[in-house]
Amino acid sequence: MILRILSSYANTRGWPFIIAWCHRIAGLLLVGYLWFHIYTLLSLSSPSRYDATMKFYGFFLFRILEWALAIPVIFHAFNGGRLILMAHEANTVAMRMQDYFIKAVDISLVLVVLYHAGYGLVSLTGDYLESPTLRMGLAGLVFLVMLLFAAVGIRLTLII
Repeated sequence: MILRILSSYANTRGWPFIIAWCHRIAGLLLVGYLWFHIYTLLSLSSPSRYDATMKFYGFFLFRILEWALAIPVIFHAFNGGRLILMAHEANTVAMRMQDYFIKAVDISLVLVVLYHAGYGLVSLTGDYLESPTLRMGLAGLVFLVMLLFAAVGIRLTLII
């Protein structure tokens, strides 16, 4: 049934129309998952509630949905990359990447992602390591690695 509808649209409007709508639907699914994920994290205020929620999300259906989430993520990422690389001329992409506003957005995204990753790694060390000296040493190592990645990311952003 779905294949018949898709082939009907493909015959009348073409595959680019179908791929564009699939890209939009995948984006909406990812935004919906993001809001669901944020809601779940905000509702976990105590360890007992966390355990109950994680037990509920451990059911078979949620595990399947968790793996199925890879399909829209991979499709949206590859199709977005295809749109950036193929649908635009190289000059347009290069001019956009040389815009100072875009560079500022890219640098801020690099810093936010690295802060989030570093904070998560340091908080994990607090959960698994008892020695404060070892925790501080590992936090310093994580900070240095994140600083290195930030320098590389910012340098690449400024070079382009």
